[in-house]
Amino acid sequence: MTDSAPPENVHALAAELRQVVLTLYRQLRWQTQGLGMAAQDPIIMETIRLAPGIGVTELAQREHMRTPTMTGHINRLQHQGFVERHQDSPLDRRRFGLYLTSAGIRALARVRKRRTDWVANSLTKTSATERAVIAQAIEILKTLRSEDVVENDISLPSNAVGP
Repeated sequence: MTDSAPPENVHALAAELRQVVLTLYRQLRWQTQGLGMAAQDPIIMETIRLAPGIGVTELAQREHMRTPTMTGHINRLQHQGFVERHQDSPLDRRRFGLYLTSAGIRALARVRKRRTDWVANSLTKTSATERAVIAQAIEILKTLRSEDVVENDISLPSNAVGP
């Protein structure tokens, strides 16, 4: 898609897309309400699920947080029984790897199901033609992802459903 549209049209489209994406993101985050999780918990837990044994510092870097902030999130998730810390290296007793517990895996699955159900329910309000356009738009939107994010963060397999 290399059509050269006037910059003002591109900026107007970008502003509208940004607003729609932010609104959808907020609505998806709200789906954690009533599940005993903060809105950011599924994102943190999904990263741990995909990188078992990750340390707090690396996790904080991947999620663009300060390490003390991430430590607070991990302490809370550990207290809730969703995350465990294991000392992975006998050579460095300061380093602990993070792992999801079975309760954490179940909680993450509940969030994923609730979010997918919300999106599916929303999609039922659209026509088959509109859903086909959305499917095409998804493929185009995938190309907008920053290469920095794809390279530095954990990429999900194409058939995976994220948090």
